[in-house]
Amino acid sequence: YGLGFGGSQYGGYGYSRFREQNTSGPSRFVRTAEESSRTAFQSVESIVHAFSSVSMMLDATFSAVYNSFRAVLDVTDHFSRLRMQFTNALSAFALVRTIRFLYGRLLALLGLRSKSEVDAAWVESCAAGASIEGASVSGAGRAGPKSWPILLFFAVVLGGPYLIWKLLSAAAQEPETVSGCEWASGEDDHIVARAGYDFTATSDEEISCHAGDVLILAPKEQQPRVRGWLLASRDGVATGLVPANYVQVLG
Repeated sequence: YGLGFGGSQYGGYGYSRFREQNTSGPSRFVRTAEESSRTAFQSVESIVHAFSSVSMMLDATFSAVYNSFRAVLDVTDHFSRLRMQFTNALSAFALVRTIRFLYGRLLALLGLRSKSEVDAAWVESCAAGASIEGASVSGAGRAGPKSWPILLFFAVVLGGPYLIWKLLSAAAQEPETVSGCEWASGEDDHIVARAGYDFTATSDEEISCHAGDVLILAPKEQQPRVRGWLLASRDGVATGLVPANYVQVLG
């Protein structure tokens, strides 16, 4: 039995070969497909992250605007309550005036006070009551739906990134301008050269020079990648390109 079972096709090849195929790694086709599509999936992932960042920015902006709006509402509510307290106080004063009017009317009936004084007190009491009622009606009439929170939200969403972009652009342009002026005036790293031939500029990107003129060349890291041309300055202010074979480097 030992030789028969060991020499059979199942003992020699069948199950052991199937097991080796399961434990082997991915095929060459799978690896090639993964490597070729990796860049595309990374691009899609970056786009998804960008949308997620924009969504988080909008959420933070909405929270800030809403919290500011709630703070303004709280302050307005406190002022409204204060106004109601003053209104109640004025109502109490009007009640006192009414009592005084009734007391004056009683005195007028008894002949202890003239009728004109009583009428004046009544007119004053009515005027105070009308002013209180008008304040309440005007306060109720002003209440209504407002659209300025929506405008404020969109102003922050659109204006905030624009201001940040302008600030970053200005900050990125200032160092370049300063460094350019420094090397052209000789204050920063530069190279001194002499023009060997006359050259007449044919575009705004070039500068003219005469044979024997001393030129200040920009350092190597600031030279443009234009074959056969060098960035130079003749007067320390204006900069432009000159042919490299027209220039003799002095040091």
